[in-house]
This record gives sequence, C-alpha cells and structure tokens, in this order.
Amino acid sequence: MATVDIAIEAFDDAFYEVSFVGTTREYGQQYAAPNGIEVVVDGVRFASEYEWGTGNVERPTTGTKWAFLSVSVTNASGEAARLPAPSTFGIVTKDDEEHGVESFFKDDKYAGGEVADGETRSGEILFEVPLGTTAENARATWSREFLEGPVRAFWTAPE
Repeated sequence: MATVDIAIEAFDDAFYEVSFVGTTREYGQQYAAPNGIEVVVDGVRFASEYEWGTGNVERPTTGTKWAFLSVSVTNASGEAARLPAPSTFGIVTKDDEEHGVESFFKDDKYAGGEVADGETRSGEILFEVPLGTTAENARATWSREFLEGPVRAFWTAPE
C-alpha cells in the first residue's frame, strides 16, 4: 500500500523504513508474513460429499456443504521454521460468520509443521459452510499472532 521513511531525532537522525502492506489478496496471490513465511490460498471448491480411503463417504449436516480450501505455504525465512497449522485458516461467509476447520478430513490435506528453508507444503483444508456459499461471497482467512502484533490476511475471488 505504501512505504514511509521516518527520521527519529532521538536516535541521531537515523532513518527507518516502514512498509504498510494490504492484507487482502485474490486467490492465487501470495501474502508474505513478517517471519518469512509465504502463504498462498489458491482457491476454494465445494461439494455435497467427499469420499476418502476405500469407499468411506462423509456428508455435511443438513443445510450445509463442504468447502475445500487449497493452500500452499513456503518457508522463505532463510532457516528452519514452523509453517502455520490448518486451524489458523478459516472461511468467512456472506453472513460474516467465520467457519473453522473440520478436523476429520482425511485425504490431500494441508499440514503445517517444522520445515527446512525453501520447503513448501500444499494441500486442502476442509470447512463446513452454508449451502448458499460461493467463491464470490466467501473470503478465505489466515491469522497469526507475532511478537510485533497480530496479522490477518484475506483472499477473495477475482472481481
């Protein structure tokens, strides 16, 4: 959004550069977190059921459907780091209600955890959302607390 140079006289006229970065992206665009982790939400797909393993079928509760959020996270920090847990992602639907992760999802799921520099982990995260939810009226979210303060990024469908 903007970069600002600040001179603080109390520090011998030292200049500091502060960047203000918007936290809303379109699906497929990267958000670089302050700790060097690069998060991309590639998109969301919906289904009334999903099959996993050999013939196991999971169906959502009445009036809802499954939302599969496709994410890719890279450690670009220059050292080993912990990637975000699936529980740090969410989907906010048109009613401004945030929906959390379904923990029983079995296949092709994204897993965070400790990784080496340059390593990427990708996969899907499962949510249960209202039937009227579409890619155009839902926002994917990622949030994390850092020592410097909280960060929350959003991804939306292209307009």
